[in-house]
Amino acid sequence: MPRTVEAPGLKANFIVEGTHNYDPPVGQVLMSDPRAPYFERPMGFYSEDLRRRFIDASVRIAGVGGGGFTLAVMLAKEGVRDFSIADVEQVDASNVGRIPLLAPEHIGREKSEVAAELITYHNPTARVRVYRDGIQTGNVDEFLGFDAGNSGVTVGFDEIELKEPQIALWFHRAARRHGRYVISATDVERGGMVTTYDPTDLDHTFEHCSGARPTDSVEQYLRKVKGFQLPTIANVPKSGDIRTLLATQSDAPLPTTLRSVLNATDLAMDEFEKLLTLGDKRYGQPHCSPEVHCVNPSQGEDFVTKHPRVRCTARIAQLAVRHLLGRSPRASYGFDDRQRREEYRRQVAQSM
Repeated sequence: MPRTVEAPGLKANFIVEGTHNYDPPVGQVLMSDPRAPYFERPMGFYSEDLRRRFIDASVRIAGVGGGGFTLAVMLAKEGVRDFSIADVEQVDASNVGRIPLLAPEHIGREKSEVAAELITYHNPTARVRVYRDGIQTGNVDEFLGFDAGNSGVTVGFDEIELKEPQIALWFHRAARRHGRYVISATDVERGGMVTTYDPTDLDHTFEHCSGARPTDSVEQYLRKVKGFQLPTIANVPKSGDIRTLLATQSDAPLPTTLRSVLNATDLAMDEFEKLLTLGDKRYGQPHCSPEVHCVNPSQGEDFVTKHPRVRCTARIAQLAVRHLLGRSPRASYGFDDRQRREEYRRQVAQSM
């Protein structure tokens, strides 16, 4: 079982450690060894050197909701041992329905606590610094800048809610200060999209992507970027329900599915591996901003665009035309739909 210890001298709330003396039932070789039996089957596509790069890397995951939670555990299974994770929310029923490793028994618990437990459960050599207060101005530099003494790269993952632009701004600006690449993956409908921010490229920053400038103050940025920004979604589902799109522009939480979480996680993992092999021409290179890699397997889509805002506008136009022609399937995410379900759930709860 993992153990929780204090984080003296750090702004992290606590640290969760795996049982480092864990004796695997298949032998004495731990997951900190690239020759461990856990990694044997993937060696048909990996080298021991690449596996070592996973083991030596550090990751900083801001937001362990859908994609962030799944990503954290998958990275642990790939051998990553050093983690910092941040989230302020608790697990609710909607999380359980779309995050593969969550179960109803987790409802009501802190996401960051559950994520840390599962990271160390799946990789007993892992160590996780937990920031249950989320990303704040007072801890973001420690979160991204902390040096765990690993010999590999340190990579940030932006899994912050799209409706929290101020937190994302703090995160990306701290990443540039500390020279950290940031991978930003978003789950969309049944697919996903990803882009990577190079801390040395000041012409294609997070601010540029969201319609602002890196020289803007926080106040100036928030006047330009108010919550969920459609132009940041390069693969708006053209065959979706326009009522869902309109709902997201008012009071509705951003919709997502189990498959989109899995697809976005896969894209983020792919970018991470490319950063581990950066500069090695035998491997692919990451899709750095303004490039965005988008997939939607149910629609047979897999494309890269350097003009996400133009692509977004074009897809909204396609969505509107398909809606007018009655060619898109109906979803149930309008205000009346959500209100009706909420009322039904209240009635069920009162009858019990």
